[in-house]
Formats: sequence, structure tokens, C-alpha cells
Amino acid sequence: NILPVLISRFLFARILVFLAVWYLTLQISLAQVNGGQHTKLFDMYAMEKYEDCAFKAENMVNNEKYKKDPEPLLYLSMCMLKISKMDSSELDQHYKDPLKESLKYAKKFRSKDKDGSMYKNNVLFFDELKVEAMDHANSLYNQNQYGKASAFFGLINAFDDKDNNVRFMKGVCDILAKNAAEGAKNINDAMKGLSASRVDSSFKPDEASEPLFIQALIIYSDYLSKNKMEDSAKKTMLAAKVFFPENLEIKNQYNLLHGLPPEEKKAEEDATKKTEKKYELHKPMGDENIQV
Repeated sequence: NILPVLISRFLFARILVFLAVWYLTLQISLAQVNGGQHTKLFDMYAMEKYEDCAFKAENMVNNEKYKKDPEPLLYLSMCMLKISKMDSSELDQHYKDPLKESLKYAKKFRSKDKDGSMYKNNVLFFDELKVEAMDHANSLYNQNQYGKASAFFGLINAFDDKDNNVRFMKGVCDILAKNAAEGAKNINDAMKGLSASRVDSSFKPDEASEPLFIQALIIYSDYLSKNKMEDSAKKTMLAAKVFFPENLEIKNQYNLLHGLPPEEKKAEEDATKKTEKKYELHKPMGDENIQV
């Protein structure tokens, strides 16, 4: 009987249509400003016309009519992030550093988003922006461009001043860039903020930047130890163990500073007292007398 076959094919076709519509709807929902009102910006962004969308949003920002409207600034930040991922050879010379522009527009957006509601509704975008900016800043750090790395971490804090994970790493970069006073201030402010936030029962770690903080603690303690400030290095890692009691990298760095074998070797009967780090850290050197 051919009828069941035809019905099956019909149902299958209906399912395919439904899935296609669902997927398109999902993609559009991810490509919009949540809580936004400007349909023209929405349409251009959803159609991946990022340069046109940025041009339109910029004109709106410069229009007195939209002086207090945060939405065009958010679209500008979103478009610049997308543009930063495009082939630079295909871009207009107008876009010299779109990632930095995205961060600057994010800061301006926060100043216009008075009640913070639009920021909360679009936090996934800001997490993405933060990760991209941290990757770029880490790249600068790995090239020993500590001052530039610090500046980029500062741009993250400009739109998210509550992220003390980033602030701590900025302080580390400040110190390595020979800006000891600013570095010490950022590190101390970050540690105070992080300690206070973890006492709050509603505390939720920032999943985007917490891995950065873990590495920053290890780098900073390594720096202190190499500059003959062993007590400060040990205090730093003691605080790190309180923050991250189960983290293997933190445990191993703590053990290293105390002359103990790496954590994973403790159970081995033939373990030696040799303490080799199983991760590679840069070894920036300096002689600043900085303590936590």
C-alpha cells in the first residue's frame, strides 16, 4: 500500500520544514539585541551586513535624537566585534582596530544603559567580547608587551568594573611593565573585591574570566618567588588555595613554593623530591618590591 509511504514522506517533509524554520528563528534570536527597538539595525545585523549596520548605528549615535539611547552603541560594539573577525585585507581602512573599538563602544553603552537592564539581557554578547579581548591581551602578554596587555585588560574593566579576575591580571601586567604602584593597587583592590564577593551567598564565579585569574595567581607568585619575595609568593598561593581548593595547577604551584612534590606524584611510592612544574610559565623578571 503506497498510502503509508506517502504519509511518511509528507510528515518527514513537514518535520524538515519545521526544523528549518526553528533553526532560522534560533539564529535570528542569537543575532539580535535582546530588548531592542530598532528594527533596521536588527535586520542588517541579522543579515550579517555588519559594516552597514555599524554605519547606520554610528549615524544614530551622532544624532541628537538618540543621544540617550544605549541601543545604537550596543549594535556598534557588536558589529565591531564581528568586523574584527573578518579578513583585514577586505576591510575599509576606517577599521584600524575594530576589537578595541568594540570595547570602547561597550564602555559608552554601559554609561547610557542607566538601569543596566539591556546589559543583563545581552550578557552573552559581553561574555563573548570579554573572551576575545582576554585572548588578545594574553597574546600581547606572551609577546612581553606587558603595557599593551594591561591597557587591553583595562578596556575590559571599563565595561565590566566588577570583574576582579581581570583586574588582578591587569595588576600583574602593570608590575611587569614597571608600573609598580598601579600594579600593587590593582592587585590589592582585586583581592579585596574577590574575598568580599565569595562571602556573599549569592556569589557566582565569572566563568569567562576565572581561568585567567588562576593563571594570574600562578604567574604572580612565580614572579614574587623569582624576585626573592618567597613569603609573599607563599601568601599569594595560600589565598589561591582558599579560592580554588581543588585546582591541580594551584596545588602544584603551592607545593613547588614549599618544596613539595607535584600533587599527582604524591601517591607514587618511588616519587622523588624533584619538583618540576608541568605547565609552562613565562618568566618575566624585575626587581620591584611588591607585596600582596
